[in-house]
Amino acid sequence: MQPTDLDLILLAIIGLIIAASMFWSAVCLHRKAESKGYEAGYQDAQQQASLRFEALHEDMASLRAKHAADRKATEQQLAEAAKASRERLEAVMQDADQRIAHYARRSNPLTREDASWLMKVAGQLSLLEDMAFRIDAENVAAQARTAHDQCKRLAQRVNEALDAAEAVEAVEAVEQERAA
Repeated sequence: MQPTDLDLILLAIIGLIIAASMFWSAVCLHRKAESKGYEAGYQDAQQQASLRFEALHEDMASLRAKHAADRKATEQQLAEAAKASRERLEAVMQDADQRIAHYARRSNPLTREDASWLMKVAGQLSLLEDMAFRIDAENVAAQARTAHDQCKRLAQRVNEALDAAEAVEAVEAVEQERAA
């Protein structure tokens, strides 16, 4: 039996329908596979991003802890440096005070004998005042009185300075004995 034109046309139409259905199935499968692939890729990307974020958060936490430890160590070093600086300043101030006291004692050129002479001069000025008063030289008497008072005060200040210097020397001697 010979195929007829109609048979061939029907066979061609059936072949086209089969080819079209296969093409359509391939397109649908391709879309479905693409969709599944996209979802799988998206999920993988989310998972990788999540892991990356977790790693970054862990890094940030460790850096924060390290920063806090470094800051604490720096603050401690700063406090120690400030304390050492205060101690050095105190030592320098004490040394300066000792030197000032030492030079102050050495800078007093006056002696007990000088104070004694000032008291004698004050006594002579007192006699001059009495004599000037007797001869009615009131200006001279007032000047002699002022000079007498000044000499007496000066002698007292010399004695006080010498007493203070001796007291400081005594204290230093006691401190040196204790240190030895």
